[in-house]
Amino acid sequence: RQHTFAITSLIGITPTLLVLMTTLAIGAPLSGKTGDVRKRGLVKETMTPAAIIKEHANYHAPSAVTRNFDKQAGPTLAYITPWSGKGYEIAKLFRNKFTMVAPVWYQLKYNTKQETAFLEGSHNVDTKWLHDLKHSANNTPHVVPRFAMEGWTQADYTRLFQNQKLRLDVAKLIADECERHNFDGAVLEHGYVINVHVAEFLRTVGSALHAADKQFILVTPPDKGQGALSSDLFLELADTAVDYFSLMTYDFSNQRQPGPNSPVSWATQSVLQLLPPDHGARLAPKILLGMNFYGYDYSEPSSMEPVVGHQFVQLLQKHKVKSQWHRDFKEHSLHYTASGIRHTVWYPTLK
Repeated sequence: RQHTFAITSLIGITPTLLVLMTTLAIGAPLSGKTGDVRKRGLVKETMTPAAIIKEHANYHAPSAVTRNFDKQAGPTLAYITPWSGKGYEIAKLFRNKFTMVAPVWYQLKYNTKQETAFLEGSHNVDTKWLHDLKHSANNTPHVVPRFAMEGWTQADYTRLFQNQKLRLDVAKLIADECERHNFDGAVLEHGYVINVHVAEFLRTVGSALHAADKQFILVTPPDKGQGALSSDLFLELADTAVDYFSLMTYDFSNQRQPGPNSPVSWATQSVLQLLPPDHGARLAPKILLGMNFYGYDYSEPSSMEPVVGHQFVQLLQKHKVKSQWHRDFKEHSLHYTASGIRHTVWYPTLK
């Protein structure tokens, strides 16, 4: 939340939207707990491992049905991975907090020899979970699965951009699958630089989904130099094809340059880069700000391993750690030594 408030303040635009990007991993059964984390003094710069170990599986029951970002603050999207079963449970339990959920189910692939696109991942669809989510008495978030274009080469993308039939076929694969399962829309992720060449393809996908009364969310790279979406193209796509842009403001650091996952100044810059002059207030509600619910463990000389919820708790239980609050980044880091090797963990905390 602090990231979102800081960005809203720095940009000077209200509202600024966010997206919850998470593996939704948790290491113990959820249980009710009275008193929210602020009133209980758990949100602070000086983080204590003992408090996290004790409280990590608890939640404030009244807050489970309360949305902290109202309708004027825009939608909240949660990604759910099929390999983290707790994600489905959490999505149902905290459904009131989400306006959209995106199960990571589908892969769009291309057969070079046959020059045809095909869809994989239908076996991941959890029909019981969909039924439970859609037929709940409380708020029902929209289901917008992620479709990831995997294995496409530069030559494959070139064919896609030059071949109208192939573009229509890919768009139809997505729209038909949404119709088949009564999804509310789709999230599209592809590995190509978003430029004028890909714009026509994105407009084709948007048209197919909108014709079926479905939403179109586009995964968008952040400002890391090469590959970021220009403000001019953002304006064009926002007005003609895309309902929301899922901005990947996470994974800022890497094993060559260990550091924070999503420093607030960088996230702010990534949002500002997208917004065209004189269109900020109108288009800001289309940007979903990525927030990671996972972290990374960096160790010497150049190792980098992902850390999800239950692994983080196990790490705190096993090792003697020292925490450090970085005011410039608005993130915590933890330091420990194992088998003579120094480790630094960057993981999101309540602060």
